[in-house]
Amino acid sequence: MQNRISKQTIKRYIVPAGIGLLLILLLGLAVVRLMRSTKVISDELIADQVVKLATIFKQIDQDCKIIDFEHERNYIDFLTVKAFVGSEVGAMNLAYPQHWKGNYLDDNPTIQEKLYEIVKTKDGYFIVPGQGVTLSNGKVIGKDILITPETAMGPLLNDPQALLYKESVLAAPVSMGGSTFQMVVQEVPLRVSKEDDVQELSHAQGITRVC
Repeated sequence: MQNRISKQTIKRYIVPAGIGLLLILLLGLAVVRLMRSTKVISDELIADQVVKLATIFKQIDQDCKIIDFEHERNYIDFLTVKAFVGSEVGAMNLAYPQHWKGNYLDDNPTIQEKLYEIVKTKDGYFIVPGQGVTLSNGKVIGKDILITPETAMGPLLNDPQALLYKESVLAAPVSMGGSTFQMVVQEVPLRVSKEDDVQELSHAQGITRVC
């Protein structure tokens, strides 16, 4: 009788409990794998979007000459702008704002619901994922990976525990020909052969041509 009850107990309670625990374990492993896969996909997306953004800013610099940015950390939330007044669009200051060819994007790019940023570093301005973004290596931008005006970007871009994912970097420098251009204009006499270039420069920099 006891043996029969024991077998019934096993069939009724222990076996279902064991199956339940096994299912919970498998579900947990699936969730962990999914989270890991999501982070990897995020890194791949960051690498692609950073390249795309760097290409856009290179084009803007070629057309408008980027002089500088207003803050040490600047949100990239202005590439959807079609037209603006003055020399600033968002936090970006341009030498030739009349050459703006926006909008450059239909939507502001985000990752993990956070805007990308342009941050000031020891090596110039860089496009980076926004603060709070978690990378596949488990590091969080703004918490584990701190980027300040004193930060050298080289070590971060070569470190898998920072901004290197496989063979792709998760940040990119911003082309800023306007900053050099402005320094040259302010420090040395300007020699320009084309009349329209002189007029353009005078308008952008407030320079009066000396004949």
